Amino acid sequence: MRKEILMVCLFISSIFLASISCFSQKGPLTLGDENAIVNDLTSVPGKDWIAASSLDWVQVWDYNKKSLVMSWQVSNILTIRAKNNNLAGVSKDGNLYIWNLVSGQQIIKAKITNSPLISLSWNDSTFLFIGSDDGQIIKFDLMSSKIETIEKTDQPITALACIEGTLMFSGNSKGKLTSRNVVDLSKEFSYGGHRNWIRTIKVARDGKFFVSAGDDEYLKWWKIGQLDVPRMKIRVKGWITCADYEKLEKEVTALGTSNGDVQIVTTFGKYRHHFKSMINAVILLRKDSPQIELAVATHGQGIKLIEAIGMKFNESK
Repeated sequence: MRKEILMVCLFISSIFLASISCFSQKGPLTLGDENAIVNDLTSVPGKDWIAASSLDWVQVWDYNKKSLVMSWQVSNILTIRAKNNNLAGVSKDGNLYIWNLVSGQQIIKAKITNSPLISLSWNDSTFLFIGSDDGQIIKFDLMSSKIETIEKTDQPITALACIEGTLMFSGNSKGKLTSRNVVDLSKEFSYGGHRNWIRTIKVARDGKFFVSAGDDEYLKWWKIGQLDVPRMKIRVKGWITCADYEKLEKEVTALGTSNGDVQIVTTFGKYRHHFKSMINAVILLRKDSPQIELAVATHGQGIKLIEAIGMKFNESK
């Protein structure tokens, strides 16, 4: 009898342990359509929300509750960025859209150019910078819903980022990094930061450091005011299609590549996970180890959430 009781107890224990193992898995979770081509992601300041764009929709998700907050049917949105209560998106058709994240209403639709609009950055809550495929940098005034300034260049503007009220950084298809005055877009400094297409520029919240990455397979860390030499750099396999970056007490960088790799780079080591599709965007949701968490936009596998604890780790030597 005792033997039978012992066997039953062991059986129940095995089921319990298996259930714990199942619920403690830290593998990727999917938000929405698991086959979606997701062009871009952006975090929504002050909320546990992310916005995502695809071929025919823009969606806002609560990543803690794993629930859809709002969505719009709109075509060909390539890049999105959120600021305060507004979400901006630019399209392959040359249109700018602004949606209010409180009411859920579209508040602006403006035809900017006949060329695809491929990059976007907020300066403050009233001005946007837009980069076009035909080399224009456009300063758009939300208060008047009109273009204020246009700076014409000879290469597609593939990446934009701002330090609010002071500097705007642009990257182009030839790998050139340029800093400009946000008032009149006058050039302050220009440097060949990469060998070809710059895919992303991300400025840390302290406004003192930023990263850039591109098709030359390099991720580079920079200090504002010292654009002649990067602080450090790493090379990965495949085009670096996207990155996110933060430097407060600790420095954390996330990147995605054309061959499906996602990496988190920290001072103590690297985390890595491989998806079976190109990575179009990465967002750092939580930045403190071991609770580092990412949202990932994939080209055919939807929106993924993944924690560093569920990724392969290699310690820094």
